[in-house]
Amino acid sequence: MIELNFPDAVREEKDFYGRRLELERVARTLTGGGRRPVIVLGDRRIGKTSLQTVSIRQLTTRQPWTWATLILPPASTIHSFDDYARAFVQSLCSYLNADLGETGLMVDDDAFRLASIGQFTDVTSRLMGGLSGRTFIICIDEFDAMLVNCPGTDAERIIGLTDYLIQRSGLPLLFYLTMTRLPKSLKQSYRSPEIAKAEVIRLGTFTHEETSEMVTGLLHNHMALDPSGIERLFQLSGGHPYVIKLLLDRLVLRYGSRKLTVTSAMIEQSAADATNDARALHTFENIYHVDFTRQEQQLVMLLADRRCRLTRQQLKALGPYQNAAHSLERRGYLRRTDGDTFDFRIGLLGNWLRGWAGYEDEHERLELDALW
Repeated sequence: MIELNFPDAVREEKDFYGRRLELERVARTLTGGGRRPVIVLGDRRIGKTSLQTVSIRQLTTRQPWTWATLILPPASTIHSFDDYARAFVQSLCSYLNADLGETGLMVDDDAFRLASIGQFTDVTSRLMGGLSGRTFIICIDEFDAMLVNCPGTDAERIIGLTDYLIQRSGLPLLFYLTMTRLPKSLKQSYRSPEIAKAEVIRLGTFTHEETSEMVTGLLHNHMALDPSGIERLFQLSGGHPYVIKLLLDRLVLRYGSRKLTVTSAMIEQSAADATNDARALHTFENIYHVDFTRQEQQLVMLLADRRCRLTRQQLKALGPYQNAAHSLERRGYLRRTDGDTFDFRIGLLGNWLRGWAGYEDEHERLELDALW
């Protein structure tokens, strides 16, 4: 039986591949005796949540009486400073089986009201005192999205509270954040000197060797990819862990878990299935609309439209697209061949764009005919 743990985040260390150095950096920072936060930075579906989950499980399993973990709710549910403060205290209460209503932070209309940072510190200090000797690790997924969701000065207040808790509160806690981008509100804020000193761990795509290790580990003895198969899978996935698993999932759905040798032709069939998979639609559409700038969208659409590579000279002729190309290369979506030519690193992304139902509308919206 082949178990790919897809598409959910990985929870067990035995199912985790390709991030050993990153796991070591997280453990070294959190156990180093300081208060330095950890920020895991990377594009969507690159494995940020999996790294956070596995590394926390390592610590809490090996030293259960040293660490306590608080996982705040999804960023999409937090739209204000009060939401953030309440989520923090509610997570602490849930961990301790305490009643939020008895903290003194709730008013008659069942609304959360925080009078001051001092009040917040007093409440959390009293609650944490029940587990003396433990350090609380505060895990927040997509912290940057939370800041974007919060209007006006609320993002600044969230940054200010977080920095205060890191630097001056004296509470036994560490922050462990994931982000897709370092937002301007964080980089430019005078309130965030401690967050700015975080240990930033950037996650990228896997190398060819890491991809091979992951594939072998996931398929066990049930399937084996011949050299042409692993090469084609790497060309289509670009070493992106989510795309690797999507292709393997479609492979297993097509051929079952029986023992066989997988060729490049079989990977091509799996890629055709994956192109029409609803999970590919959800992931690629989200990346395209949320993570790509307009120029990056135009660039990937041009590459998909023309089914060709773009040289540096062609990019110059098109206009200011070199920065977009380098950004997409750095983040693992494009690759550079022959030193000067850009093409899709994730081949499946190009295949998906060409078959995308929204392709023609995007072609018109981005005015691609006028660019070429």
